[in-house]
Amino acid sequence: MRFSRTVLLASLLGMGCSEAPTNPSDSGAAAPTSAAGAAAIETLRTSIAELAGRSEHDASAVKVQHLLVSFAGAGTRATRSKAEAETLTADLLQRIGQGEDFATLIAEHTDDSPPGIYEMTTASRRGMVQAFGDAGWRLSVGETGVAGHHPSASPYGWHIIKRLE
Repeated sequence: MRFSRTVLLASLLGMGCSEAPTNPSDSGAAAPTSAAGAAAIETLRTSIAELAGRSEHDASAVKVQHLLVSFAGAGTRATRSKAEAETLTADLLQRIGQGEDFATLIAEHTDDSPPGIYEMTTASRRGMVQAFGDAGWRLSVGETGVAGHHPSASPYGWHIIKRLE
Protein backbone atom coordinates (compact mmCIF):
# COMPACT_ATOMS: atom_id res chain seq x y z
CA MET A 1 0.00 0.00 0.00
CA ARG A 2 1.36 3.43 -0.91
CA PHE A 3 0.62 6.49 1.23
CA SER A 4 0.43 9.90 -0.34
CA ARG A 5 1.96 12.99 1.25
CA THR A 6 -1.59 14.00 2.23
CA VAL A 7 -2.20 10.73 4.09
CA LEU A 8 1.17 11.03 5.81
CA LEU A 9 0.41 14.63 6.78
CA ALA A 10 -3.01 13.63 8.09
CA SER A 11 -1.42 10.83 10.11
CA LEU A 12 1.15 13.15 11.63
CA LEU A 13 -1.45 15.81 12.36
CA GLY A 14 -3.44 13.09 14.09
CA MET A 15 -0.39 12.61 16.32
CA GLY A 16 -0.71 16.21 17.36
CA CYS A 17 2.03 17.57 15.13
CA SER A 18 1.34 21.11 14.08
CA GLU A 19 3.82 21.24 11.20
CA ALA A 20 3.89 19.39 7.92
CA PRO A 21 6.54 16.67 7.75
CA THR A 22 9.68 17.47 5.91
CA ASN A 23 9.63 16.51 2.26
CA PRO A 24 12.97 14.84 1.44
CA SER A 25 13.14 16.71 -1.86
CA ASP A 26 12.76 20.00 0.02
CA SER A 27 15.38 19.21 2.68
CA GLY A 28 18.35 18.38 0.55
CA ALA A 29 17.93 14.65 1.08
CA ALA A 30 19.30 12.69 -1.82
CA ALA A 31 17.22 10.00 -3.46
CA PRO A 32 18.42 6.44 -2.85
CA THR A 33 20.77 5.33 -5.60
CA SER A 34 19.39 1.83 -6.17
CA ALA A 35 15.97 0.36 -6.78
CA ALA A 36 16.39 -1.72 -3.61
CA GLY A 37 17.29 1.43 -1.65
CA ALA A 38 14.29 3.29 -3.04
CA ALA A 39 12.01 0.38 -2.15
CA ALA A 40 13.43 0.26 1.39
CA ILE A 41 12.81 4.01 1.83
CA GLU A 42 9.25 3.63 0.55
CA THR A 43 8.67 0.72 2.95
CA LEU A 44 10.05 2.82 5.81
CA ARG A 45 7.83 5.81 4.99
CA THR A 46 4.78 3.56 4.65
CA SER A 47 5.55 1.92 7.99
CA ILE A 48 5.91 5.31 9.70
CA ALA A 49 2.59 6.52 8.27
CA GLU A 50 0.81 3.29 9.21
CA LEU A 51 2.00 3.44 12.83
CA ALA A 52 1.21 7.17 13.11
CA GLY A 53 -2.35 6.47 11.93
CA ARG A 54 -3.06 3.85 14.60
CA SER A 55 -5.07 4.39 17.74
CA GLU A 56 -3.20 4.24 21.01
CA HIS A 57 -3.50 1.27 23.36
CA ASP A 58 -5.16 1.85 26.70
CA ALA A 59 -2.15 1.38 28.96
CA SER A 60 -1.01 3.39 31.94
CA ALA A 61 2.64 2.55 31.25
CA VAL A 62 4.82 1.08 28.51
CA LYS A 63 8.40 -0.15 28.40
CA VAL A 64 10.24 0.32 25.13
CA GLN A 65 13.70 -0.10 23.68
CA HIS A 66 14.86 2.13 20.89
CA LEU A 67 17.58 2.76 18.36
CA LEU A 68 18.03 6.41 17.42
CA VAL A 69 19.34 7.17 13.94
CA SER A 70 20.27 10.84 13.93
CA PHE A 71 22.08 13.22 11.58
CA ALA A 72 24.41 16.20 11.68
CA GLY A 73 22.73 19.29 13.08
CA ALA A 74 20.01 17.41 14.98
CA GLY A 75 21.52 17.98 18.41
CA THR A 76 23.43 14.69 18.66
CA ARG A 77 26.99 13.66 17.85
CA ALA A 78 25.89 12.11 14.54
CA THR A 79 27.81 13.27 11.47
CA ARG A 80 25.81 11.58 8.69
CA SER A 81 23.47 13.56 6.46
CA LYS A 82 19.70 13.47 6.88
CA ALA A 83 19.42 11.37 3.70
CA GLU A 84 22.02 8.92 5.01
CA ALA A 85 20.13 8.67 8.31
CA GLU A 86 16.86 7.84 6.56
CA THR A 87 18.60 5.26 4.37
CA LEU A 88 20.28 3.67 7.41
CA THR A 89 16.94 3.58 9.23
CA ALA A 90 15.34 1.82 6.26
CA ASP A 91 18.19 -0.70 6.15
CA LEU A 92 18.00 -1.38 9.88
CA LEU A 93 14.22 -1.82 9.75
CA GLN A 94 14.69 -4.42 6.99
CA ARG A 95 17.35 -6.22 9.00
CA ILE A 96 15.12 -6.30 12.08
CA GLY A 97 12.31 -7.70 9.93
CA GLN A 98 14.70 -10.41 8.74
CA GLY A 99 15.34 -11.44 12.34
CA GLU A 100 18.57 -9.66 13.28
CA ASP A 101 18.96 -9.09 17.00
CA PHE A 102 17.57 -5.71 17.99
CA ALA A 103 19.89 -5.27 21.00
CA THR A 104 22.94 -5.96 18.83
CA LEU A 105 21.82 -3.43 16.24
CA ILE A 106 21.31 -0.87 19.01
CA ALA A 107 24.82 -1.47 20.34
CA GLU A 108 26.27 -1.03 16.84
CA HIS A 109 24.19 1.83 15.47
CA THR A 110 22.33 3.97 18.02
CA ASP A 111 23.04 7.67 18.35
CA ASP A 112 21.65 7.46 21.90
CA SER A 113 22.93 5.52 24.91
CA PRO A 114 22.62 1.72 24.68
CA PRO A 115 20.62 -0.24 25.67
CA GLY A 116 18.00 2.46 25.02
CA ILE A 117 15.36 1.06 27.37
CA TYR A 118 12.76 3.47 28.73
CA GLU A 119 9.71 2.99 30.91
CA MET A 120 7.07 5.63 30.33
CA THR A 121 3.90 6.37 32.21
CA THR A 122 1.14 8.57 30.88
CA ALA A 123 2.62 11.38 33.00
CA SER A 124 6.32 10.88 32.20
CA ARG A 125 5.54 10.51 28.51
CA ARG A 126 5.25 14.31 28.24
CA GLY A 127 8.98 14.56 28.98
CA MET A 128 9.85 12.47 25.92
CA VAL A 129 10.06 13.45 22.27
CA GLN A 130 6.40 13.48 21.15
CA ALA A 131 6.65 10.99 18.29
CA PHE A 132 8.68 8.61 20.48
CA GLY A 133 6.01 8.62 23.19
CA ASP A 134 3.19 8.36 20.67
CA ALA A 135 4.78 5.35 18.97
CA GLY A 136 5.27 3.57 22.30
CA TRP A 137 1.54 3.57 22.93
CA ARG A 138 0.65 2.51 19.38
CA LEU A 139 2.85 -0.60 19.29
CA SER A 140 1.76 -3.96 20.66
CA VAL A 141 4.07 -5.78 23.06
CA GLY A 142 6.89 -7.37 21.05
CA GLU A 143 6.23 -5.23 17.98
CA THR A 144 8.78 -2.89 16.37
CA GLY A 145 7.94 0.35 14.57
CA VAL A 146 9.47 3.68 13.60
CA ALA A 147 8.78 7.23 14.69
CA GLY A 148 9.98 9.25 11.73
CA HIS A 149 11.98 12.44 11.82
CA HIS A 150 9.86 15.55 12.16
CA PRO A 151 11.19 19.03 13.05
CA SER A 152 9.10 19.35 16.21
CA ALA A 153 7.70 15.89 17.02
CA SER A 154 10.96 13.96 16.46
CA PRO A 155 13.77 16.47 15.94
CA TYR A 156 16.67 14.13 16.72
CA GLY A 157 16.02 11.77 13.83
CA TRP A 158 14.33 8.41 13.35
CA HIS A 159 13.49 6.24 16.38
CA ILE A 160 13.22 2.50 15.75
CA ILE A 161 11.18 1.37 18.74
CA LYS A 162 10.36 -2.07 20.12
CA ARG A 163 7.70 -2.30 22.80
CA LEU A 164 8.87 -4.61 25.56
CA GLU A 165 5.94 -4.34 28.00
